[in-house]
Amino acid sequence: MYHVDADEQFPYLIYGPQQDTGKNLAVPNLPPTAWGPDDPRQLWIPTPGCESGQVRPIPSGKIVYGDCKGEFGRMNMATGQEQEYWINPQQRYGKNPKEMMYRFRAAGADRD
Repeated sequence: MYHVDADEQFPYLIYGPQQDTGKNLAVPNLPPTAWGPDDPRQLWIPTPGCESGQVRPIPSGKIVYGDCKGEFGRMNMATGQEQEYWINPQQRYGKNPKEMMYRFRAAGADRD
């Protein structure tokens, strides 16, 4: 994991993108039981975003934000509901830049 962050719960969760899996995850700093899990992957909690982005909780850990190559997500950790938004004016993959014809006008401009 890299770009690591944590919330202010106790025990707290550690959030970060996981390299080479394409996922953002949260993991508890302490196991929920004295004997720990048989497999640590049982504790992985998926969060919004992907390995190329970042993941940031609000301090309480109830809402988590993540991004992935121009996509921005907001997740309610209690319900698991996620809202995703596309924030880039371009395709993520495979679009020829010559096909991307964007025209911007200054305010009050009357010419093309």
